[in-house]
Parts: sequence; C-alpha cells; structure tokens
Amino acid sequence: MAILTRCCCFDNVRTGSKACGVYSLIYCLVSVGILLWEFVDYIEMSSYTGAARKGLYAAYSIDLVVLIFLFIASIILLVGVAKNSKCMLIPYMVAIPLLIVLQLISWIIVFVFIGMGEVAEHVIDIAQCVVWFVVTAPKILCLICVLSQYQELKDGRGRQYNMV
Repeated sequence: MAILTRCCCFDNVRTGSKACGVYSLIYCLVSVGILLWEFVDYIEMSSYTGAARKGLYAAYSIDLVVLIFLFIASIILLVGVAKNSKCMLIPYMVAIPLLIVLQLISWIIVFVFIGMGEVAEHVIDIAQCVVWFVVTAPKILCLICVLSQYQELKDGRGRQYNMV
C-alpha cells in the first residue's frame, strides 16, 4: 500500500510525481543560478582566508554537484513516470535525501566558520538557512509522493490506464 494516494493538489501520485519533477527542475535551475552568483561574490571577496576559504569552497562545490545530480534525476523521473518505469524513479528517491543531507552539512560548515568569526555575513547566512528549512518541506513532500508512485508501480497500479 502506498504512503499517499494523492499528492499536493493532484488527484493521484502519478500526476503529483510529474509536478514534483517539474518543481525540482525549476528549483535546480534557480538554485544553481543563485549558487553561481554567490560563488562569484565569494571568489571576488578577499576577506575569506585560510580554512574559511577552503570550507566555503567545499560547501559551494557540494551544493553544485548535488544540484546537478538532482537535475539529471528529475529528468529521469519525468521519463520514468511517463514510461511507468519504477526503476527510473530510484535516482530521484536517492537524490532528494542526498541533497537534504549534503546541504545540511554545507550549512554546518558555514555556521562553524561564522562561529569562528571567519565569515562576517551572519545575517545573510542565517536568513538563507531559514529559507533552506522552508524549501526543504516541499522536497520531503516530493520524496514521499515519488516514493508512493514507486510503490504503486511496484504493486502493479499507478499507470495512466489505471487512473480514473
């Protein structure tokens, strides 16, 4: 039995999974744009030295790699939902928890350097962290929705012709 039978404002988890894929694609594009903009600012700032410079570089790099992985997984998800292939949903179900965990690690790195006094932009980083927590809720909902679609396909349901 699937965790959800409906997802978001959609009548079934199949359509909800498609919406989650589109949401994740948009989220990735916007996040990569913001991340690259911040990364350029980071490179231009000479106030970061030593460990803070390496730590922030690592945090940005982790985020960028995982967002690219999520972008690819979202495309595979959309194809998988269209083809009723439960195996094609797995990369997305791996990418979302990985993204959440690695972004949390990135935030821990940033807050360690804030605590050490290495990073001076406390207010901006804390505001971004709050936004991250707010944006994490839809990611978790998308994960549950896609997991439910996977369970439906595994049980032989969840296909286009099974929908009323």
